[in-house]
Amino acid sequence: MNQEGLTAMTAVADSAVQQGWNLVGARSYVLTLLAAGPQSGETLTDACKAAGFIPHDDRAFGQVYYGLKKAGLIRVIGQGERSKGHGTTGLNIWALA
Repeated sequence: MNQEGLTAMTAVADSAVQQGWNLVGARSYVLTLLAAGPQSGETLTDACKAAGFIPHDDRAFGQVYYGLKKAGLIRVIGQGERSKGHGTTGLNIWALA
């Protein structure tokens, strides 16, 4: 990820946290979900939101996956088409590392 993208992702997540979003809780919940097996980022994000981890902007979830990946806790094991992107590519399939 380039610096501009990282800066933007961090700003969105920081804003969400300032508004009460539980970033640490969302990361923990993603790890719990992935213990059941690999899942797409879209599926994980939807599950987090259903569990009450709702940021003001879904782009804040980028910091969930980025932080877990950087910590060596999760990894991308595949790619697919995004259901929310009208079939565009870029969907990551995540698994525990």
